[in-house]
Amino acid sequence: MTKRTNYKLEWVKSNVLPSPPKGIDIPSHKLLQTIQETGLPTFKEASSPEEEAIWLLEVAAEIEHALLVEYLYSAYSIETDTGNFQSDLTNIAVQEMGHLITVQNLLLAIGGNVYFERQDESPQDSLDPFPFKLEPFSKSVLAKYVLAEMPLIDDLQDEEKAEIEQIRNEHQLVEMQINRVGALYLKLYWLFQSSDEPEGPWQLSKDIIPADLLGKHINSFDSVAASIDFQTDSSEWVASVPGLQIDLVSNRDDALEAIYRISAQGEGFAGPIDSHFERFRELYRQYDSASLTIRDVPINPFISETPDSDSNRELNRISHPIARILVELADVRYKKMLLHFTQFFSYSKTGPQSNLRQSLIEWSLGEMKKGIRTLSRVVQDLPRSTTDMEGPTQAALLFTIPRQLFPTSNDQQWQLLTQLLDKSQELNSELNSELDNLPDNPVTVPIDISVRRVLSDDDDKRQIIAEQTTNSTDSQVA
Repeated sequence: MTKRTNYKLEWVKSNVLPSPPKGIDIPSHKLLQTIQETGLPTFKEASSPEEEAIWLLEVAAEIEHALLVEYLYSAYSIETDTGNFQSDLTNIAVQEMGHLITVQNLLLAIGGNVYFERQDESPQDSLDPFPFKLEPFSKSVLAKYVLAEMPLIDDLQDEEKAEIEQIRNEHQLVEMQINRVGALYLKLYWLFQSSDEPEGPWQLSKDIIPADLLGKHINSFDSVAASIDFQTDSSEWVASVPGLQIDLVSNRDDALEAIYRISAQGEGFAGPIDSHFERFRELYRQYDSASLTIRDVPINPFISETPDSDSNRELNRISHPIARILVELADVRYKKMLLHFTQFFSYSKTGPQSNLRQSLIEWSLGEMKKGIRTLSRVVQDLPRSTTDMEGPTQAALLFTIPRQLFPTSNDQQWQLLTQLLDKSQELNSELNSELDNLPDNPVTVPIDISVRRVLSDDDDKRQIIAEQTTNSTDSQVA
C-alpha cells in the first residue's frame, strides 16, 4: 500500500504574499500566516483540480483512519478512571469515523472511489500530524494529541500560548513536528469552490491564496447524481452510534459545508465548533487531579513465536499462545469491518439490495462494538508472554491494516469475506484446542461462554449470504 508515496505530494510555500494585503480581515490574516508557515499540499502531476482533489481526499482518509485507530487503542488501555477520559477519547474516535465516512461521500461526489487505507502504510513526515503509533494512554500521549490537534499558535490567546509552551517543555515535545492537517482541508475547500470569490461558510479571501491556485476549481459535480443514492449520512448510522455525524454531499454547497465542519471539529481551524483541540486540552488540564489505572500494554505491538533481534522492539512482542490467537482473530475482525465499509457503498438506498446495505452497516458496527472491543478487553487481561519478561506485561490488539487493497469486484469482495470467515473459524478452533489443553494451574484466561458466542456472532449468517450473493451490486461504485 504505497499509493500515496507515488503521488509525489509536495508542500509548496509561496513567496508571492510577503506581507498581508491592505485591509485584510483578522481571520484571513491568520489563514495567510498558516499558508506562509506551512505551505499547501500540492500534487504537481495532477491533470485537473478534480484529480488533485481526489488525491487529497485519499490522503485525508488515510489520516482520519489512523487517528481513529490511535485514539481507540489509547482509550482501550484505560482500565479505570474517575473522570471521562475513556469515554471522551472514544467519542473523539467516533467523530474521526464520521470524518472518514464523510470523506467517502466527497470522493463519490466528484467521481472517485471509496478509500479506507491508513497513513502508516505510506508514511510521509511532511504531511502526517505525527508518526503513527499505538501506545497506552498517559499524560505525555495526551500532550501529543493536544499539540497535534492544535490550531496555528498565533490564533491562541497569550495565556493559551504559555500553556502550550509549558506542555511542549514538560513532555520534551519542543522538537515535535506538527503538520497542519487543517491546511489540507483549506486546499480542498478552495478546489471545491466554484470560483475565486468567497463562497460558503469559510469565506476564503482570494487575496491570501497563492497566485498559481487562482482559477483552479472543480468545474462540475456531474458525478453527484449517480452517487447520491450510494452515499450515506448520519440517519443510517446514528441509531447504532449516537453522536456520529456524517454529511451527505448532494451539491457544491454541501461539499463546502462538509469540508468546513471536518476542519473545524478537528483543529478548530475553520471556526468556533467544539474542537478536538479544546477537548484534549481540557482532559490534559484534568489529568493530575484524576485517578486513572492504565493497563501495561505494548507500544506498536506485534506477534511472533521467535524473539526479535531488536531488543527495544522485542519488548513489545506478544508470544503468549492464547493472546496470539486472539489478536490474530481481532485482526481478522478488523479486516471484516473495513471490507463491510467498502461493500456498503456498492449498494444503493433504493435498489433491490437495500436490505443488504443495512446488514453491512450492522455487521461493520458489530465488528467494532462487540467483536473488537470484546477482544480488546479479553486480550488486555492476558500476559504478553508466558516467560519472565521486561517491558509491558499485558497483551493488546494490533489493528493490522490489510496488506493489499480490497478488490473492487463485488463478487470478489464476497469471496474475500468467505475467506475471512473461514479464517475466523480456523482461529476459533485453534483457540478451543489451546483452552482444552491448559495445564491444571494455568494463567487465568477470562474467556467464558458469552465471549465465545460473541466471537462467532453473525458468522454463519454472513457465510450463507456470501455464498448466495452474486452479481448483486447496484452500480459500478466500488
